[in-house]
Amino acid sequence: MITVRFAGNADLKTKMETGVLLFNGIHYPVKVVDQAMEWAKQNGKELTAIFLQESEEKEGYGFPSDLDKAQELNTTEDINRSDDNLVENNIKMIAHAAKISNIAVTTKLLKNPAEEQLIEAIRQGTVIFVSEKIDDYAVAAVTSFNIMELLRSLNIPLHSVKE
Repeated sequence: MITVRFAGNADLKTKMETGVLLFNGIHYPVKVVDQAMEWAKQNGKELTAIFLQESEEKEGYGFPSDLDKAQELNTTEDINRSDDNLVENNIKMIAHAAKISNIAVTTKLLKNPAEEQLIEAIRQGTVIFVSEKIDDYAVAAVTSFNIMELLRSLNIPLHSVKE
């Protein structure tokens, strides 16, 4: 697990309500990020961005979305490294967006998480922001359980965003 934190103007000594954003695989749901950032700004709250990733691609997945890079890849290891780089860039992007907006954000990367690990990671959240299509993503995405069903079973308000 990788954790990055930008504090912004938040007082780190006091526990704040936290909005949780969920990302699955290499997809970066802009509308979800926008809504979560707006919520954090309006309410003076911090965010936790949780990135879910399968560490190895399933058979049948050949290349990342960048065609030029795809031509350079020869092995599954190359493909997995490319996916890792995309997820790392997404983490940097959310940290940068939060810094610009002066919002405190913590980022976490969970590789091949079990349901219990995801529940533990989002337990502190007072609201969850997620794409309604979170279970439809394919590239480097967690598919071992239905994320949306799991989220709906929790006692945390869920903002399912249409993309």
